[in-house]
Amino acid sequence: MIFEITNAKDLAKTLIAFKGKNYSGGCYVKTIEIKMSGEKEILIDIIAERTILRKPASLPFRFCYHPETGIAYIHEVMDGRNDRIKEFYYPLWFGNEEVPLGGAVTDVFDGGRTQVTGQAIADFVHAVRSNGEAFVERPGKTAYATMDFAIVFAWKAIKAIFPKEI
Repeated sequence: MIFEITNAKDLAKTLIAFKGKNYSGGCYVKTIEIKMSGEKEILIDIIAERTILRKPASLPFRFCYHPETGIAYIHEVMDGRNDRIKEFYYPLWFGNEEVPLGGAVTDVFDGGRTQVTGQAIADFVHAVRSNGEAFVERPGKTAYATMDFAIVFAWKAIKAIFPKEI
């Protein structure tokens, strides 16, 4: 990991960037960016390189600097925090679809229907290179699905956590 500081002499323009090697191990990509946003607001962006849209996505966290407090000078801005997190993860996982922040807790969310098959589990286990004996199908033996497979299986239903009220 490397980090860069630009415009260090002008606090309003100072940018601190942390970079790590991309997933292919080649070039360095920005993973965290820290800068001022206003006189007492600090913006920290956590950047995910691998997304379904194949372009980086940023998760912004906002903090306020309060030197008058005596201790714990920096406080996270909680207003809108959950919405910012949802607005980051939804396109990260589902692509260009609009984030359904307007749904209600009482809404019905249809995740569709699917069927778990031994072949689907075997394909997944092979794809993630899991070699645990419990997950390998053999004659006369019960094969189990990994927790990772359960997440893939329930993927469409996870959209139900995104409305603002939840």
